[in-house]
Amino acid sequence: MRRAQGSDAGFSLLEAAVALGVVAVTLLSLGGLLGAALSQTLQTRTRQRATAAANLMMERVRALPYQEVGIRGSDPDGAIDPSDPAWNQVSIGGETFSLSWTISWQDDPVDGLASLGTDDNPKDYKRVELFVSWRVPSGGAPVRLVSYFHPYSAQATSHQPPTVVITSPPYDGIAVQGSSVAVEAYATSANTSGNRILYATATVSGGGLSSSVEIPVSWRETCTERSTGAACTASTPPEDASYSYVITGTWDTLGPPGFPDSKSPYTLTVAFADEAGARNTDMRVVYVDNTAPTSAPTLAGSAEANQAVLSWTEAEDATGIASYRIYRDGTQIAELSCAGALSCLSYTDTAVAQGRTYQYKVVGVDLGGHLSPESNTLSLTLPGSSCPAPDTTPPSWPSSRPLSGQFLPSSEVLLQWEAASDCSGISGYEVWRAEGKGGNLEFEKVAVLGGTAREYRDSGVKLKSWYSYYVRALDPSGNSAVSNTVEVRTQ
Repeated sequence: MRRAQGSDAGFSLLEAAVALGVVAVTLLSLGGLLGAALSQTLQTRTRQRATAAANLMMERVRALPYQEVGIRGSDPDGAIDPSDPAWNQVSIGGETFSLSWTISWQDDPVDGLASLGTDDNPKDYKRVELFVSWRVPSGGAPVRLVSYFHPYSAQATSHQPPTVVITSPPYDGIAVQGSSVAVEAYATSANTSGNRILYATATVSGGGLSSSVEIPVSWRETCTERSTGAACTASTPPEDASYSYVITGTWDTLGPPGFPDSKSPYTLTVAFADEAGARNTDMRVVYVDNTAPTSAPTLAGSAEANQAVLSWTEAEDATGIASYRIYRDGTQIAELSCAGALSCLSYTDTAVAQGRTYQYKVVGVDLGGHLSPESNTLSLTLPGSSCPAPDTTPPSWPSSRPLSGQFLPSSEVLLQWEAASDCSGISGYEVWRAEGKGGNLEFEKVAVLGGTAREYRDSGVKLKSWYSYYVRALDPSGNSAVSNTVEVRTQ
């Protein structure tokens, strides 16, 4: 029997047809996958553009005055006209998107309860909702964006609001440390109709938080009779009842959601609202500082005649540096506050001696009282000869009349003097005063000042009188030298 022709040379016609079918199916499948991927890419790109369009249009709304945030002819009424192409469509990246707006009033739950008839104005805020949609072929669900718009001032009512005072933290600008910070506030219902407080909250905002965070609080009510001061009873008339409240809570600065250290302060707000719709708040500006400065100052300086001049770089800290402490030979000699200062990065030490060598260091202190690492140690040797041992040489004044005085319009006597010098440095100055002028006066010491002092204001004087003054300079060994005497007439 003969075999079929061509069976030794390759595929039969049937086999070739099957193979072509498989290839076609494969190509169709790949085409479908590529098409789906392309469609998904187009949808993603379109959704990104739609989101950008939503943010762009919401920024346009934010630019409107508060009274114009609304839909024309609706409540709230405003500048947004759904029939205007400027408000019903927007084009980005070559695609045109359709816009749909919904704007409604929102009621603040703190300022009264409409169900009790105590809410003077339930239209407190505005809620703006925007839908951005587009046509096929890319398709997809619309992008939705919601934003809330608040008036610049709180709701005004015809009722006198309660008095609110935060007692912990006790003052603005405080830096809190540790995981637990006590929050305490008091409130007193101020109106005479016996309205009780229905709502109290404590919230923290700012400091880099994207939204405010509520602090859980508990509160206690006390009722006293206005007429007697005694505790209220069941028979106390409402108009004679006076209510006071205290809330307490714990601000967990380390727990979720966490309040990180920040140079931007947090704002602690406590709000009370009574059943008449009157609301009041108190606020504290607070820094969270649980972390010590992360870097040390770098100290530099020079030794000059009778003084050491120091300067240093700023230490790094999340909340900022409050002050710097300067140490000489291991002992703190000064602390410079950075609050309101033009510069707290330099210091001149005048309580030094010629020929002596001193070791200096500087440490930064943050708002929470944490210390930075110590700076490098700076060794300075002052020019000149050192003091003999023991030191019996008194200080010297630079001129025969280093002290001057004058009467000021503020009814004070201002004394000013040139710096005295000594081989071991000046440790301090004493100011001596006598009433009268001329000889045979009885002087008394009225002030003891540091070695860097150059003036003194004496407010303890009588008008239309003469006073005589001198200043005594002292060195560390107890030696002293007296300046010239000045006479001042108070007008």
